[in-house]
Amino acid sequence: MKRILSFALTLTLLLSLCVFNAAAEGNVTELNSSGPSVHVQMHDGSQDLGPENPAAPTANTIAFRTVVTGDWYAIQLYVGDYDNRDGSRVNVSVYAWDTDYTTTAAGTALRSGIVTDSDGSGYTNASLFTFDSALAAGDYLVVITGMEVGGWRLAQWLCNGATTGVQLWKDGVKDDGHGIMAKLYVNAAAGGGISRQPLTEAPIPVLENPNAGGTGTSSFGHGGGAWNPKTPIVLTGNSIASRVVTTQALNSFALYSSCTASGTAGYIFTVYAWSNTYDETVKTEPLFQWMAQGFTNGAFVNFPFNGELPAGDYLFVASDAFHSETGGTVSLWKSDLDTTKAATT
Repeated sequence: MKRILSFALTLTLLLSLCVFNAAAEGNVTELNSSGPSVHVQMHDGSQDLGPENPAAPTANTIAFRTVVTGDWYAIQLYVGDYDNRDGSRVNVSVYAWDTDYTTTAAGTALRSGIVTDSDGSGYTNASLFTFDSALAAGDYLVVITGMEVGGWRLAQWLCNGATTGVQLWKDGVKDDGHGIMAKLYVNAAAGGGISRQPLTEAPIPVLENPNAGGTGTSSFGHGGGAWNPKTPIVLTGNSIASRVVTTQALNSFALYSSCTASGTAGYIFTVYAWSNTYDETVKTEPLFQWMAQGFTNGAFVNFPFNGELPAGDYLFVASDAFHSETGGTVSLWKSDLDTTKAATT
């Protein structure tokens, strides 16, 4: 018999609960903390008058994918210019991630704008692209395309080493050895930024109003009686993880969640197969990932497994909480009940 596992976080021997502090990002998230190391000269693909620096790599497009965890309103590139010649530029287009790179880049851009090197190199006013209106939290692909101006090229800087939570392509070819030098401007009401969870090829589905009841469920924190959530565990600025061993297949999982701020709120829920330690486990590719938003305050948020999750040993991680209004927090809850008395209702 398939079961739905509903979960009110509890401090017991059966569940290992860990809260990991995250530094406040403010309203600007720099995708890489290491310095720039590789500059790629951008061209438009139709002509090549010779790179300004023949030793530097060139490309028509550089693209990166990331999951934004708040209302996103601007992007700023770390650019380079040559010999103080102004006017080199690139087009920046933002797409909703769809299946894979090729499918996504062939879609319709949600936002598109021009970035130039007229203010010189680095993060400059001219390299900042502010959207006409903010994009909601979600899974996105940013495509940077060279635009030839008199043969001079703007260079987009990369850094050595891949970045967790970011995927990079050069001319449509995946590049796992470099990271993009860019900043994302995200509503900071709840420390919005980007998810640092590993990415799978499939887009992270956004669950709108994903509230679920507890009927017909196997339950932790139930104690054989009424649900008894006692203490909120603040998810805003943290991640909360629990190792769960299941003895039968599951077709969904629910977390008792709340938000004390008005407006859009949400967080990302990720499932991993357990691998020796927490640190090893979160470096593996997720089995499932969802972004929940629009849930009712003080209710179960239900995450479907699109089939069923076989019996096994797993790590469930809630992270990257966000809400669009200032003040308040997103929280999960723990119970003072002994989960060894878990009951089926």
